[in-house]
Amino acid sequence: MLRRLLLLVTPFLAAAFVNGARADDTVYIDVQISPSNIVLGLDKGAAVTVHTDIAFSTVDRNTVALSGLAPYLTKADITGNLVAKFRQSEVEAILSPGVAALTLTGLTQDGLTFEGADSIRVIADPAPPVPNGLTFSNGQPAAVKTLRVMPAQTLTQVEVDHILFMREEEKLARDVYIAMYDLWGVRVFDNISRFEQNHMDAIKNLIDTYGLNDPVVDDTPGVFTNGVFSDLYAQLTTQGSGSLVDALGVGAYIEDLDIVDLRNALSEVECQCVVQVFENLEAGSCNHLRAFVQLLTAQGETYTPEFLTQDDFDAIIDGAQGGPQGPNGQQFQQQQRQNRLQPMKRQRARDWYGN
Repeated sequence: MLRRLLLLVTPFLAAAFVNGARADDTVYIDVQISPSNIVLGLDKGAAVTVHTDIAFSTVDRNTVALSGLAPYLTKADITGNLVAKFRQSEVEAILSPGVAALTLTGLTQDGLTFEGADSIRVIADPAPPVPNGLTFSNGQPAAVKTLRVMPAQTLTQVEVDHILFMREEEKLARDVYIAMYDLWGVRVFDNISRFEQNHMDAIKNLIDTYGLNDPVVDDTPGVFTNGVFSDLYAQLTTQGSGSLVDALGVGAYIEDLDIVDLRNALSEVECQCVVQVFENLEAGSCNHLRAFVQLLTAQGETYTPEFLTQDDFDAIIDGAQGGPQGPNGQQFQQQQRQNRLQPMKRQRARDWYGN
């Protein structure tokens, strides 16, 4: 049973449009990263190409970045949409074996923020030095075959629990946003639900890589193995049906919860594959939290964090101009890692649920 429910008092039904434009000032775009599989150290001098569905003519090309990295080339494809190319050696420097979610960000000529994310699989260098003069089998050392099929690290039970829990928590976010989009028709819910699907897919790749049992046995919205999420889905969709502002508040609440659960998980996991995925999901959730808070602010409403401390919440919102992927992104991420090592001032978010 949920011990803490979001309570938002809304004196009026907020409009979805302001001066003829949608209140959401973040443009969420579809991106596709190629190659979808990167073998570390294999293709020296290769490029990572990001295809998008945003018109190249509307983009301020000097602001385009992929998880903080600047492209060496931006251009229009045959349909006029933005294509950005990045040096693979620079991209590899921020990757580790496993599944990585990379986010493309930038500004339009009108000053609007745009972003889109895609996941790629990162594979360890398949040709490490052969120790002790081991002989080759079919032209390859036995050690190479092992690296191709086995994860780099084994998981602890705590890490397994976090992976399975976050798989359904990301589904909760996706399912609620789908319901809110169906009810209110506001674009932000449709856009962010797509990102939550990417988050689910990234965790599913971890599940497949480590041979875990996927808790999502029925992908129908609102259906969960963990009854906690079934209850939350019912409560949050009911809460979000009151008004558009209620729905936006539910979105902020979910991202608030998601960030704290990911930070708690990151304080307990050591496997670099899991750390990489969870850190990318946290960065995405920070972006989503800012989007919902900005929309609430545009309607004259405020959101008070339910799980994050006020200081952590303010740091995320104040990072809207730079954020984890912005000009001060490295410093921001280092501070966030330090914060995770500090004792939590609140109970971990999972403890609020009860049984």
